[in-house]
Amino acid sequence: MADEGKDLARRWCEEVFNEKNLAVCDEIAADRYVEHAAAPFERSEPGEVNGPVHMRGVTAWLFEQFPTFVWRSRL
Repeated sequence: MADEGKDLARRWCEEVFNEKNLAVCDEIAADRYVEHAAAPFERSEPGEVNGPVHMRGVTAWLFEQFPTFVWRSRL
């Protein structure tokens, strides 16, 4: 189970962030999850969200803010 979590985190870092492949969000994000962070879209926590859609939105926002960002994973 621990390796599964590392594999998901690695895919998120390498494929979503470094390769900018947002389609991977559909494969690795839960259908629904509780988002606890207010940024970047609201002033309050959004609560339960559509996982893949929300992950793509947050990631796209991060790409706009940090266009040259590269995730250096140590997983």
